[in-house]
Amino acid sequence: MLERLLSLPTAPFHETEIIQEVEKSLGRMRVNLRTDRYGNRIARLKQGGPSGPPLALVAHMDHPGFVVRQSRPGSALVQLLGGLGHRLAGRRLKFVSSPECVGVISRVARKDASGRPTHVWVRTPLQRGFRLPHGTFGVWDVPAFRRRGSKIHARSIDDVCGVAVMLEVLRRLGRSRRPVDLYCCFTRAEEVGFVGAAGLARTNILPRRAKLISIEMSRELPGKADQGKGFVIRAGDRASLFDPGLVGFMIWIARRMQAARKTFQFQTAILDGGTCEATLFNAMGGCAAGVALPLRNYHNQAPDGHIAPECIDMHDLNCLVDFLEELAGQMRNWGQDRRALRSRLDRNFRTWRKYL
Repeated sequence: MLERLLSLPTAPFHETEIIQEVEKSLGRMRVNLRTDRYGNRIARLKQGGPSGPPLALVAHMDHPGFVVRQSRPGSALVQLLGGLGHRLAGRRLKFVSSPECVGVISRVARKDASGRPTHVWVRTPLQRGFRLPHGTFGVWDVPAFRRRGSKIHARSIDDVCGVAVMLEVLRRLGRSRRPVDLYCCFTRAEEVGFVGAAGLARTNILPRRAKLISIEMSRELPGKADQGKGFVIRAGDRASLFDPGLVGFMIWIARRMQAARKTFQFQTAILDGGTCEATLFNAMGGCAAGVALPLRNYHNQAPDGHIAPECIDMHDLNCLVDFLEELAGQMRNWGQDRRALRSRLDRNFRTWRKYL
């Protein structure tokens, strides 16, 4: 499933092939699937007895890409959708068209007020009568999927891998029959400012008492979020700190898993290399935190400035799936970590207060 999903092209507002694969996978599970007015897909798995507050996992189906805004024989004016870096000239794009077309960025056409490129001119094949249709989207011309040892290299790991994680968690929990109330939210157009998630937050689909977890692929930060040392419980991002009660409960569950299984690894960090959907949901009045996999070549930007596939570690991925499966099943114990902490603090106070 992971290879199949990561091999599909996607971009903001052009998530159709991912959506089709998601719906196909969910069709084989015992879940309730809804589509909101913004095109987000929301799957719910409710089974068993009391399960505590609902858990809502969120991952976006898009990845930075391009869309044709103007075309003529031999060239096209293309808008950038999402963060794609500054060193663009000479980079190759692959347009999702019939026939498939590969183009090369010739120059930047427009920039925003901050100097960031927003549109580029792309050289396209000079075939008689051929021009790219308006609205055609494109992706970087790099290998779609490749596995080397424990490393996965792919064009659109951020955040299509998060989509695959949610599908696997749903599949496992559905088979286990553990008591859960789990929502999995497959959102659109995150890369241009959380547009799909902002729409979802304006609906009444997710219960107000739900605890939300944004699943992301975040830039590896050596010494802080290292690849191969487990997934990251994200306490915050570049824009905000996340809900401390939810972060604390996640750490409590992860530590218990670590005590029971030596190979299970996790890290805790504020990942300030970018901003994720948890910030949006907290700003809209929700209770949200995040998890992430340390990602190399974030948004396809290699350290030397070249365009390259993104990269994650399978050990980190497996630990993340195991954690989210366990977290969903442990929501019935919500608040137990804080009650245990309060009890320890109270005992300590009673022991030492006579010396005050």
